[in-house]
Amino acid sequence: MDLGFIRRSIGIALGLTGLAFLGLLLHSRPQWAWGVGSGSVWSCANWMLIMAVMRLLLTKERRLPARSKIKLALIGVVKFPLLYGAGYLLLRQGLPALALLAGFWVLPAVVTARAAGRLITGVDAVALAGGPKRSEGESA
Repeated sequence: MDLGFIRRSIGIALGLTGLAFLGLLLHSRPQWAWGVGSGSVWSCANWMLIMAVMRLLLTKERRLPARSKIKLALIGVVKFPLLYGAGYLLLRQGLPALALLAGFWVLPAVVTARAAGRLITGVDAVALAGGPKRSEGESA
């Protein structure tokens, strides 16, 4: 799986979160709606920052260029104090902790479901093998 898989999964997770948010609002559960929405957005932001770090660290070069080191430092400044500070503030806002936890698990559930779907359908196996195999008498 590539980073595009995770990027598309984030989009799907945010779409599902939007539907859940609207459903919970219509069901007169605004605290739960904000909790699930906030947890999911926080989780997606965390995964995007992890992807950015992985992209910078997984290079073919033995040493990181100075520009990459600066980007890593900026990501560290955003991820640790700001992202985790926002997570702490979310918990202090009085939103239900279970709603935040449910929102946090939307993205991992989407990634797991998509990966299981690929495994069951064999999509990755076909792509890795160079496409579907043709029999001897079959033409392109």
